[in-house]
Amino acid sequence: MKKKKPETHKIDTRILELLSDKALGELSEAELAEIRKLEEEHPELEKIAESFELTAAAISLTNLETSEPLPSHLKGKLLKASERYFAETEQGHEEEKTEEKQKTLILEPERKPLPLFGWLGWIVAGAACIALAVNIWLTHFSSESKKEPKTPSLAEQREEILQMPDAIKLEWKHPKTKEPLGDLVWSNSAQKGFARFYKLPANEPNKETYQFWVIDESQKSPTDAGIFDITTEGEVILPVDTRIKVEKPKMFAVTIEKPGGVVIPSLDKITAVAEIETRN
Repeated sequence: MKKKKPETHKIDTRILELLSDKALGELSEAELAEIRKLEEEHPELEKIAESFELTAAAISLTNLETSEPLPSHLKGKLLKASERYFAETEQGHEEEKTEEKQKTLILEPERKPLPLFGWLGWIVAGAACIALAVNIWLTHFSSESKKEPKTPSLAEQREEILQMPDAIKLEWKHPKTKEPLGDLVWSNSAQKGFARFYKLPANEPNKETYQFWVIDESQKSPTDAGIFDITTEGEVILPVDTRIKVEKPKMFAVTIEKPGGVVIPSLDKITAVAEIETRN
């Protein structure tokens, strides 16, 4: 009965995985212990691991984008390692040629089997480059795919509303002094708008809040369009969004209400109005 050959390819595949993850700095504590034990048993792994790190550095220094840049200290280490690696490799090739010539002259009857890692050489170095490149590529794009789509800023959303065919732009004014306070853009088809204020006074959220209202000709009472607070000075952009469909908006208003807002606006606390001019 013939003896089964050991499945060394499984061992070699595991070693490739460990070396690849080590070069990327992704080994767990258990895997670190595993690779250290292998390196103790097979000193040849040290040079092979070095070539993996060199491959990682080479890929990182190209135009291939990775999720994180290669640390500068690792770059320096790997550049030095590359010089030493290729110098030793060239010397090794010369020694191999000399040894082969000697074996040919002596006419050795039988070639001794190579040790477990003797077959790696340039073949595995090439396989390492491919495996590591694929690993980095997949790591990069899997992390990219997990990123949520970027949400447009309020300023960008305001511009989108402004570009709509039915968009209107109104000026916010103080109801008594008529002082300009900002502007409002609104789209009936989108049922949404954005208010921009320049001079609205800051409020104390624990005592009061601002509330948007839409005066709609098709409704008997003003429609709530959301509450907001002003806590900083300067320009602010705020969404105006109603829960009830607006059919024929006539005027927009802002009142000061109790925290959480109200159902019916306090008409004596109107602080800003934006009226749609009607054409005769």
